[in-house]
Amino acid sequence: MADGAIAVGVAARGPTGGFSWGAAADEGPEESKTSAVKICRGQDPNYRAPKGEITEAQSRCSVVGTFKDKCAAMAFNGSTTIPSTAYGWAIAANSEAAKNQALARCEAMRSGRGAACAVDAAICDGSAEAASNPVTEDSAQSQPGLAGDNLALIDFLGRWCPADNAFSYTFSHNQLHVQFRDGSTRDLTIRKTEYYASDNSLQIFWLPDRPGNSTSYTMSADKRMLIQLPQKEGDKGPRRELHRC
Repeated sequence: MADGAIAVGVAARGPTGGFSWGAAADEGPEESKTSAVKICRGQDPNYRAPKGEITEAQSRCSVVGTFKDKCAAMAFNGSTTIPSTAYGWAIAANSEAAKNQALARCEAMRSGRGAACAVDAAICDGSAEAASNPVTEDSAQSQPGLAGDNLALIDFLGRWCPADNAFSYTFSHNQLHVQFRDGSTRDLTIRKTEYYASDNSLQIFWLPDRPGNSTSYTMSADKRMLIQLPQKEGDKGPRRELHRC
């Protein structure tokens, strides 16, 4: 039986003092709660906090909502460098409704303070996944085999492997951990992400901030295959296909 959960952590003086969140879906009722809290706290091995540090907000993470065959979304108005003044989460029948409700709640909390709220991500459980990502004849012709919903970093979270298992990628909210077959590792810190509707791709920009230091990805319709697009700049890596592992 699959279920989902969303967890939130807010510093004692409010989101300006620190804010964190995590969500999980398609797990058992208790497993999804545990996963959401661990992701929020940065304690899950697949979602490690930088250098193992746990902020005040992360230490206060707790489950705020559970869902089954529905979607959850989070919106806030901060960034890795600018504190949030507001946030909002919601659970609804589909991802679009959840995003709209989360955004409205965030704006209500903001009340004109700080930057405008933006949806960070949405996650769906069970049958809501198909309902939130309908495949139409037009979309299938224009983007064959690609995920129909806007990609977000939360879709990437977890471990991915190529067919030859030469390496693995583990995405967290702020880092990509690369594990090679020989035991060596590489960690890349995420600076920001940008979504492109033209090819339904997500471009991840890495630190340090320099030209070409980014990688673009898209996904299969079921979001079980991660496709790393060829790079024209930076390390000029080839097209790679990875699967959940």
